[in-house]
Amino acid sequence: SLDSRNEWFFNPNVELGMGDERNVASFNGDFHYDFDTQSAAAVWVGAGPAMLITDPDGSGLDNDVDPALNLLMGLGAKTGTYRPYAQVKGVLSDNSDVALAVGIRF
Repeated sequence: SLDSRNEWFFNPNVELGMGDERNVASFNGDFHYDFDTQSAAAVWVGAGPAMLITDPDGSGLDNDVDPALNLLMGLGAKTGTYRPYAQVKGVLSDNSDVALAVGIRF
């Protein structure tokens, strides 16, 4: 759980995106910094390296592997068994993208 201090966190993660025209897997080494908000909401910014594996036609036969840089910022509940959050993440690479994610941490 987060306390009222400013802190850095390492958040390695894997993301999978499957679509009609392409599939993407990303392996991420994200770091984020939580600001001291003195409220029930956590606010963070972060960045980290990523490796993107893209299957452009969904066949699994001609994958592209590219390095990337993730940039992110978010807002979420600090306490509770289930903590909702929202995050905007930009991926800088040969196939740059921006995503809005909402979810629940537990």
